[in-house]
Amino acid sequence: MSSPATPLRIVMATTSYPRWEGDHAGHFVASLASSLAADGHGVTVVAPHAPGAVPAQETGGLRVRRVRYLPESWERLAYGSGIVPNLKRDPRAWVGVPALRRALSREVRRAVRETRADVLHLHWAPTVLLAGAGKGELSGVPTVLTLHGTDAALGRRGGAFGRLLSAALDRVDAVIAVSGEQATHLRESGAWDGVLEVIPSGVPPSLFERPRKSREEGAPFTFVFVGRLIESKGVLDLLDAFLQLDAARPDAARLVFAGSGPLEAQLRERAVARRPAGKVRFAGHLPHGETLDAIWGADALVLPSYGEGSPLVVTEALALGTPVIATCVGAVPELVGGDGGTLIQPADVDALATAMGAWVADPESARRAGAAARVRVARTHAWPILAQRTAEVYERVARPTPPSQVD
Repeated sequence: MSSPATPLRIVMATTSYPRWEGDHAGHFVASLASSLAADGHGVTVVAPHAPGAVPAQETGGLRVRRVRYLPESWERLAYGSGIVPNLKRDPRAWVGVPALRRALSREVRRAVRETRADVLHLHWAPTVLLAGAGKGELSGVPTVLTLHGTDAALGRRGGAFGRLLSAALDRVDAVIAVSGEQATHLRESGAWDGVLEVIPSGVPPSLFERPRKSREEGAPFTFVFVGRLIESKGVLDLLDAFLQLDAARPDAARLVFAGSGPLEAQLRERAVARRPAGKVRFAGHLPHGETLDAIWGADALVLPSYGEGSPLVVTEALALGTPVIATCVGAVPELVGGDGGTLIQPADVDALATAMGAWVADPESARRAGAAARVRVARTHAWPILAQRTAEVYERVARPTPPSQVD
């Protein structure tokens, strides 16, 4: 990428960032930071430490500082399922809240001061409060907040989550939403009326370069689901739809569940009771690279969720040329668009079975959908493109255009 005319000094604060090579935690934050650094900007990332993580890293224009906030065995607040689930599951995680706030706030202030930052970019609403960020509190350094979906969705519930989101929004100068649906809600609800841009999470350019393998004539059509095996992901609906399809067209399709969760045993029992083994496979939780391989090798991704933010797995599927059957929730319609697959309503098992059956009967139509969406997503969701758009937001708040003078 070409260097910017005037490089920016950027500090990012996040509660999730890859802890080691190949770690998937906060990988999209790392991808953005790396792309900005590749464009010539100076980027310093401040993130919580975790057991096994390297304390600090520096590569070119990208520096990563991991904050120790408790003895290593007690650093339970960040990573894993996320801060909110960790607090619900492990009472000891609460000890980390004041400790992380003190440590993260101190390190953010030090990074802003030492780098003479032009902008502070915070990821997830809770990070704003944990980092002690706010208008005028960091020597006038403007602040940008990216809402990644889960934080905004929790904020819509009101109560403590709503108050947390409101407090975070009161402390920043600009907001980046990962979907148009999220941005519309922020505007229409009156939660935010300032600088607002829709910039989705992206994928590396290498995904667009991976060639699609040719499909063997007469081979079973392979559907893959990627995610937690929980009720809200619609996995029971998916299995029922697949069994309905298999009853109508025996041996014409296969279904792979790539993920783990509390419903796995129930799904296995139902699959075994209804059909012979081999048509439904449970791959378990896979490393990210193997997950991408599973999506790339499938004929279609299916995501029949009852609710989503902006699911990266859909973007990854389309970037790999794998078409999608999914529900009309969150940002999914924006991602799938009119060319990337089929949209249905949540909990409509018959519609799901019909959509799956249509592609089994005509695999070429699925292939065309995946190919068309791949071209579109390459123009809109590659990280180098999204990094440039993010830098434009920084410019708006860090170097605002002075108002025109009236003669």
